[in-house]
Amino acid sequence: MHLNVFNFEQTEEILFIGEAIKKSGNHFYKKEEYQKARGKYKKALKYLNKLHEINNLSPDQDKRNVTLELNLLLNR
Repeated sequence: MHLNVFNFEQTEEILFIGEAIKKSGNHFYKKEEYQKARGKYKKALKYLNKLHEINNLSPDQDKRNVTLELNLLLNR
């Protein structure tokens, strides 16, 4: 799905999507499908980076977003 399909004003929804994609990546990692896992982590980062660009996040949302981004970067 293309990023332009989503409304990035819906911060909680995008954070949820990013977390769900990360979980999918973790699933592939556990199955030792590392390329698929890496692809999922990169996809989740695209969503979260776009969210950061577009929105003024609350301090709690920003913390959640940055924590998730860091986890994804470490997983790649």
